[in-house]
Amino acid sequence: MSEQHPQTLHKHAPAPHPNVNANHLHQQELAQAHVIDHIIMWINDNTASVQGIILFTAIGICSLVGFLTGNIVLASIFGALSSYVLQLVYLALLMYAGKKSDRGREIQSDQIYKDSENTAHHMTQSMQHLDAQDVHILAIEQQHGEKLDALHAKIDALSGHVANEIDAHAAVTASVVMGMAKLRETPPAPPQKAPRSRKKAELTHVAPSVTVALPDTPVQEVPIVKETAA
Repeated sequence: MSEQHPQTLHKHAPAPHPNVNANHLHQQELAQAHVIDHIIMWINDNTASVQGIILFTAIGICSLVGFLTGNIVLASIFGALSSYVLQLVYLALLMYAGKKSDRGREIQSDQIYKDSENTAHHMTQSMQHLDAQDVHILAIEQQHGEKLDALHAKIDALSGHVANEIDAHAAVTASVVMGMAKLRETPPAPPQKAPRSRKKAELTHVAPSVTVALPDTPVQEVPIVKETAA
């Protein structure tokens, strides 16, 4: 399942210049240089050292000793070395080495300028992104405001309906209470006796029986019944 990225508010444009280390770029240029350039750079790097100081001091002392002692060979060799080689050849060599060394500072300055342009580009992109966010946030706030207004209208309508229902129930309750109060104030009616119904005379008393004897019949006892009025 492919991952879905959310829609961005602003698409950032890439920086106009790549990020490059000026020192690494200078080292790459020096590595691709000619052999003579490497020799000149080696001489330039070792000139400002203790060995260079000792060498130049020895050349000067030998030339001075040759002039003082009258040794024309010694004076000519070291004099020519110090006046021709060092002043003409070595000076040009140092100037060329300085130009090669300045190339590193030139690369570094150029890279600083490019980095400044990249920084200004990123700041511009960030400002445009913030502007897009502001527009999107304002649109969301407007939508939420409209929804809140509609919700408030529904709440107000529902509140009015509930208030009407409460008033109606209160009126019904008040009428019921008043009816019950009137019923309590009315005195109760006296109880009425149910009329008695007359019944027919019933046999309620049984007299003692009388024995009657007839000829050729068995003896029977005939009760005497007395009528009483209810």
